[in-house]
Amino acid sequence: MFRLAAVLSLALALAASLLSGTELQVSAAVPPNDVPKPMVHAKTSQSVTLKWADLPGKDHLIWNLIMNQVSVFSGVQHMYHQVGLAPDSCYSFQLAYYWNGQWSQFSRPVNVSTAAAGGDVDPFAIDAELSQLRSIIERRAAAPVTETAVCEMAQILNPQYVAGSAGAVEYIGSLGPLARAGVQASNLNCLLSQCARASASTQAIVSGRAGYLRLRSADGVFEQVYAQIPPAANYIKFNGAGSLEQHAVELVGCRAHNMTAATAETLSYLPGRTAPDADAVRGLRRSCIEVNCTTTLVPLFLCEPTDSAFGADDLQAWKHTINRASHVQHTIQKYEICAKVQAVKAVVDRKLQLYVQAGNVMLPRITWQLGTLDTWMGDLGLYDARPSTLFDDTLGLSARYRQGMVDAVVAFGDAGFFLHGAQYNTVLSTGANVRIQPVKGFEFGVGGQFRYEPKVVGNRHAPYTTPGLDYEDWFRGEAVLEWEKDHPGQAQDFPGPQPTDATSYRVVGYVGFGGGPVQWNSTYVTYQKLHPQKTSTEVFQDEEYTLYPTALTDERTQLFVGNELMLGLVPGKLDLVWGALYGAHWDKDNDIAPSDFDRWYASTVVRTQAYLTPTVHLLVETSLAYETSRNGNAYRDHVDSVFQNTGGTADSRGLENGDNDTRTTWQGKGGLVLNPLGPGVYVRPSLRLMYGVQWSTQNNAFGNSFVETLDQYNDFGNAERHWHHVLAIEAEVWF
Repeated sequence: MFRLAAVLSLALALAASLLSGTELQVSAAVPPNDVPKPMVHAKTSQSVTLKWADLPGKDHLIWNLIMNQVSVFSGVQHMYHQVGLAPDSCYSFQLAYYWNGQWSQFSRPVNVSTAAAGGDVDPFAIDAELSQLRSIIERRAAAPVTETAVCEMAQILNPQYVAGSAGAVEYIGSLGPLARAGVQASNLNCLLSQCARASASTQAIVSGRAGYLRLRSADGVFEQVYAQIPPAANYIKFNGAGSLEQHAVELVGCRAHNMTAATAETLSYLPGRTAPDADAVRGLRRSCIEVNCTTTLVPLFLCEPTDSAFGADDLQAWKHTINRASHVQHTIQKYEICAKVQAVKAVVDRKLQLYVQAGNVMLPRITWQLGTLDTWMGDLGLYDARPSTLFDDTLGLSARYRQGMVDAVVAFGDAGFFLHGAQYNTVLSTGANVRIQPVKGFEFGVGGQFRYEPKVVGNRHAPYTTPGLDYEDWFRGEAVLEWEKDHPGQAQDFPGPQPTDATSYRVVGYVGFGGGPVQWNSTYVTYQKLHPQKTSTEVFQDEEYTLYPTALTDERTQLFVGNELMLGLVPGKLDLVWGALYGAHWDKDNDIAPSDFDRWYASTVVRTQAYLTPTVHLLVETSLAYETSRNGNAYRDHVDSVFQNTGGTADSRGLENGDNDTRTTWQGKGGLVLNPLGPGVYVRPSLRLMYGVQWSTQNNAFGNSFVETLDQYNDFGNAERHWHHVLAIEAEVWF
């Protein structure tokens, strides 16, 4: 309450000055030496208490304390307790005051170390001998370690403090104009004279951080996510494990610190309890941090992931990385060995989703969702596909259980509207899926969905079948014509529909793994039976007839197998993504005509993306696809294919569409990519200037406005085209 009052007092003082027309400025009459420096009252390895004296002759002062150039306190008190500091680290504090409409300059810095005396470096001796230490470090940094390797710490300007141990060195300063990206990592071992041996295996924390955390969602559930702060970025990105969907949070104006007791108590209330759970409070304070942002006023709660290898030091490293990214200009402060870097994928569904979620209602650790129920276990980003999707056609209720290594969903609802639209009829839909992550870097999942559309006599939108309907007659659109031939003058007695029911289903499987240069590999298998077609129409003698082909379309099945591999060939410089898929479609009712329901296909795509700068990339991609029709010729290879269909001869009554049952297509493209949010194959928004080329065995195998008829007498003529070239400017945003 006191701190809030102090901030309000400061805001009122600033507002009063602005309203009165007084210009706010830093007082040049108060040099830094005349501003009291904060004094260390007490400290531990993770906290420090600072005090300062009031100034004689100046009443009602408002103080502002900054830590490492970031404001941590504004108020009228003369003491401040900072918690959540990292052990064996250095922090610089400066103090300024507001009085008589003006701010003073900041005091000289007071450097406070959380390291204990002893070890390789005595931090208290460093406090007393800054200038001498700088000369020592610069001399060691500039000295050749080998004939070809030289540390470059001498490019650091305005040094304030250095502290070190056997594992890390912390240096507060700024990069000079000659500093080069990529050499910052070698600075870790300059103090320890180990530059040559370790420079290739270290990375500066200023380059960003990535890894798994648990994020508390809006429904109160802690969900394991993959988090990333890209190099030189001021935001943090999250996406669920095995998913490409992603959201980002701006960090400018934010502050990360260890979770306070008050916050832990608020989050630890269990259903039906009127008091916080003591064990939960201790667990949250031990394993969580909170991030408070002045721009959004929405806190973030981040906790250790479900991984025993992740420790308290890792969580503190996340806290400091977030705080480094909370202000626009970075200062080099800490280096860590083998920082984990992994590309983050992002994709968004193209179907509108509308739902309401509620967590921990009736059952603990259960999140209820009412509305659309789409769920999936990952993406094939190169093909813009989600093969493991279930319930994308279902409106209803689902229950999701997430605890430890298990993520399971059970759903029930109605798929009638998505399947039939304006011809809506109830289609009961139910199923479940489960994804398990037994160890870090490996997960698998299975799931299934079953749909049932019951027979309802009298409902014109329920499933029906027209008895005696011949497949070839129906396929040609001549069923009524053939009936009239067999029953002259009796077209009005064409058989009416008979009620029936309809079923369909989908079964999915998923395996994902990653580690080392393999950022992530996803494999999917889907087998499904399609829902039958409800109706079709024919016109005979100017009268429209409705046919019900349920019995002719109820044996359509599909198999899909897909894989996507993401490789970091050169960390931070070059990524490669390889995708492949195989599909097989069967239609047991159709043995006479080519269609998309009776074919098989295979495809592969390779995309490489080189990062010339963090925002300017070079993309090169190639792909190959092979498609085969099971029921004769489906593709037109030549301009005169109308004369080359059935058996190589013309047949005006033939059911084939061309002169070949196989289509082969190759594509290649390349160009510049502008990604304002930094490196990543799937980082969006993205602006691309691309050149593309395609070759296909099919004639005119690309989107065009050419005439579709192959009639040799058409007014526009036809041409043989198998190559296609495109120069395009593309913009892509996922939201």
